Amino acid sequence: KVAHDDLIVATAGRSYWILDELNAVREVQAKVEKITLYTPEKALLGNWYSSMNGGNLDGFTGTDPFQGQNPANGMVIYFHLPETFADSTELTLEILDAKGELVRKL
Repeated sequence: KVAHDDLIVATAGRSYWILDELNAVREVQAKVEKITLYTPEKALLGNWYSSMNGGNLDGFTGTDPFQGQNPANGMVIYFHLPETFADSTELTLEILDAKGELVRKL
């Protein structure tokens, strides 16, 4: 079932999954020729713990496959690099507001 723009899937047993971030699934391509940014979901402003935010923390070893994950705080940005992209290439992502002014540079 699709509800609230999320995909809800259940088994005949006792398991169910709620898959969000469907816009990235709708836009994904098997292969890209250039750097591709997928349309982000609306940002959630919250103050909760999410292991999805742990990628920049010392000692972060990944998420637990047997635990659900809270959404990451802020905005999640999905992108796709072409297979021909060199690992040594330095990337910069600039996030601009509606006026075109720099909000953040990564």
